[in-house]
Amino acid sequence: MIRTAKLFSVLFATVIIQASVVEAQETGTIVGNVRDAVSGLGLSGTQISVNDGVTGALSDLNGRFVVVRVPAGVVSVTTQMIGYATKTVTDISVEPGESVSLDISLTESAVELEEIVITATRERGSQAFVLNERRVSEALIEGIGAAEIATRPASDAADVAQRLTGVTVSEGKYVFVRGLGERYSQTTLNGSSLPSPEPEREVVPLDLFPSGFLESLQTQKSYTPDLPADFSGGSVQIQTKDFPNEFKITAGFGTSLNSQSQFRDGFIAYPSGGMNFLGFDDGSRSEPASVIESMGPVSSGNRLPADDVTRLRIAEELRLSDQSFRPNLGQTPLNRSFNLGVGGRNDFLDNGEIGYFFAGQYSDNYTLQPSDVERKWRVSAFDPEVSPEDRKPNVDYRFARGTRAVSWGTIGNISFKPGAAHQISLRTTVNVTSDDEGRTYTGDNREDIGALVHAERSRLVSRVMLWSQLSGEHQLFLGSRLEWRASAARALRDEPMLRESLYVADQHADPYTLFPDAGSGSYFWSDLVDDDLSGAIDWSFPLELFSNNASIKLGAMYRERSRDFSSRRLVWDFLENTIADLDDSLAEGTVTPAARRPGQFALDDIVEPGNLYDATDDRVAGYAMLDFRPTKNLQTIFGARVETYDLGLNSRGESLQAVEKTDIAPSINVIYSASDRLKIRAAGSRTVDRPEFRELAPFQFTEAASLRQLFGNPSLQPAEIISTDLRLDFFPAPGEIFSIGGFFKMLDEPIEQVFIAAASTAYSFQNADEATILGLEVEAQFGMERLSPVLEPLSLSANYSWIDSDVTVRAGSIFEPTNMLRPLEGQASYVVNVGINWDQMTGVEAGLFFNRFGERLTAAGGSGVPDLYEKPRNSLDASLGFSLIGGSKARIRATNLLDADYRFEQAANGITQIQRLFSTGRTISVGVSWEY
Repeated sequence: MIRTAKLFSVLFATVIIQASVVEAQETGTIVGNVRDAVSGLGLSGTQISVNDGVTGALSDLNGRFVVVRVPAGVVSVTTQMIGYATKTVTDISVEPGESVSLDISLTESAVELEEIVITATRERGSQAFVLNERRVSEALIEGIGAAEIATRPASDAADVAQRLTGVTVSEGKYVFVRGLGERYSQTTLNGSSLPSPEPEREVVPLDLFPSGFLESLQTQKSYTPDLPADFSGGSVQIQTKDFPNEFKITAGFGTSLNSQSQFRDGFIAYPSGGMNFLGFDDGSRSEPASVIESMGPVSSGNRLPADDVTRLRIAEELRLSDQSFRPNLGQTPLNRSFNLGVGGRNDFLDNGEIGYFFAGQYSDNYTLQPSDVERKWRVSAFDPEVSPEDRKPNVDYRFARGTRAVSWGTIGNISFKPGAAHQISLRTTVNVTSDDEGRTYTGDNREDIGALVHAERSRLVSRVMLWSQLSGEHQLFLGSRLEWRASAARALRDEPMLRESLYVADQHADPYTLFPDAGSGSYFWSDLVDDDLSGAIDWSFPLELFSNNASIKLGAMYRERSRDFSSRRLVWDFLENTIADLDDSLAEGTVTPAARRPGQFALDDIVEPGNLYDATDDRVAGYAMLDFRPTKNLQTIFGARVETYDLGLNSRGESLQAVEKTDIAPSINVIYSASDRLKIRAAGSRTVDRPEFRELAPFQFTEAASLRQLFGNPSLQPAEIISTDLRLDFFPAPGEIFSIGGFFKMLDEPIEQVFIAAASTAYSFQNADEATILGLEVEAQFGMERLSPVLEPLSLSANYSWIDSDVTVRAGSIFEPTNMLRPLEGQASYVVNVGINWDQMTGVEAGLFFNRFGERLTAAGGSGVPDLYEKPRNSLDASLGFSLIGGSKARIRATNLLDADYRFEQAANGITQIQRLFSTGRTISVGVSWEY
């Protein structure tokens, strides 16, 4: 009986599934948006009918609609709403089992008008939707949608962002918008703020967010009061994928190889644990039990005990541990990646629906940089009258690096719509990245060692971003709209046992001997936890002002952020002339309470205030905006934000005096619509750039990676930024744009990192007198069929930015600048992006993408040493995608085809010296994806 019941259940399920498949094969889906033709706002409650009522739907509070079970073939869609002229779109081709997208604009009508009938044109994908968002936006925004992201060789949000106008990316993860560095850029995820996993800076690295999770990435370049007041260069706004319009399963896998990495010998690696494939340490690099027992965890901040017995016990356990200081050399493995996603929507009760989307991705990449050049120059190297000997570099090293980069993440979104006027969403994401690096360098150090140097380092850095958001959107009485969101996020950074050793030798000495230095024979552990709790509410409602349409938007925000950082450094104390092989030298009997002769080692710790600190940053804000249309073609959006922030920091009992201040950030945006396709925009605002935690601290920190000394400056003042913009946008057709604009920014007392002349590796922060930025931006996206019908499969996207900046440096007792007038650090003089796509709508598409940026200041010189610049570099990427059988697709990507060198130079008196030189090789990747 049970067997019969099971058989019946299987047969019943099979019939249901087959019926669903047959229905899907006979019908399709139409999805889209209904908007007001003038304001661009979504229209809620619009009635959509297909083929005079065969099937239909109502638009939700955002104007979005989904019509399911549409008969396959050519159909028409009619939209009706009180107060608007009825519109019918004809000749819509619906394929069985496929979705068709529509974007419909309705015109207000005080009296009944004749029905407007238009014919559907070829859908260009979601990039047309992104451009329409830009067209109707209150502020200056630019963006890339998921469809375009999928065709480009981009692995994460940083790769996506650098294709936008006026955007460059530093170190593969930090965004510069309009020449302003990461401190001047905000990053939000679905409208909510994010913490930072970086101990030395308050910035969100964009390499944490896989490109496959993105619905869109936008940069907002003009300020509006619904954004935080510390808006300077721009706001990077990441939107993760929402649920699809129909049930969908996607899966994919891929592999890649690099021309100077894969299958090559010399990959530098150190012994590691069994969890490295997930980006974590399995405990093998953790502090030994005796260290934790005697000193407590890293977060305790306790020092090494003074008694000899305890020190010897800890030292002996470290000696016996199998954490070798010597690297292993092997062959570089092949890269690999895979992803999986599932999503869909289901009807709920009479008018409701539930949507869901869950996905995960994983990548494991290996890179080898076998011969990087790094040098440090003294002033005499730029004097044409000195001898060639005196023009030699102070430091001349050759680096070799082997890195295993693991990245994985998950995303889960659930949205509930009880009706067309309400939506509640729960979104969550977990992203993990790690870099397991082995590094060696060899060369001449004439600066502070006076000998040949060989150094070895092992380092694992794991970064985690945990983020959850609950949000709601509600269409309320009298056309008002309420939006709210609450988010909780945590950024983690773990660096278990950085191990480093430094060896020196005379020109003809063999073997090397250990060098008694804080970084030689050292163990370093660090942990960072950065929490961010925030909530915001926005309420907008329409009204009539001076017999014209207007709307008011009011809002409030609360953000509570806390950070805890702790580190510990233990070092072997030894005398000069100690033999080179540290593993052999730590033989039984060599560990003593005090190193009194060569060959003996004693354990010591290095403690400074910056080893341990906790900080808080609390902000409360409220704003008001008025959107007023004095004429049909003129729109003005103006308002102000009042924001209070409270900053506190404590380190080993030394506290920064609490910083409390209230800022007012006003703005105005003016839009003149010469036609529905031609917009002229002007904007102006006043915003601030505030000092960060460690910039204000009245004590010293040591950077974990570089061992540079950083000194805070409690007298730092917030910088004030005045911004103005003027831009013309022309939209010839859906998915096309031509834009030209200029901007000017004036920064009063900008915060700059400066070199302390009295110390070779020490830096601090100070306010410059002032800075100005002047820029021009040009952008075009259009189909090449405009030039010739033969070119119909081709489309072109290009943008160019020219930026000029001047900083007037404030000379002071801690800083002796070489140049009193110079550009902003990190600002490229120009940026060029060109992309050509080929898509014949036959399942095959290809793209070629070019990028070049002008030289940019990397570090300001001091005491006569010239400024350091990164030189221009050309980058060319290519992509080819084609359909396979059974709903699968293949994509081949080639990145960095030109393999141009990364080149950093200093120049003065007609003499140019290379400070750093390296290349990353060409990468070819192949991937296969499947969709059901």
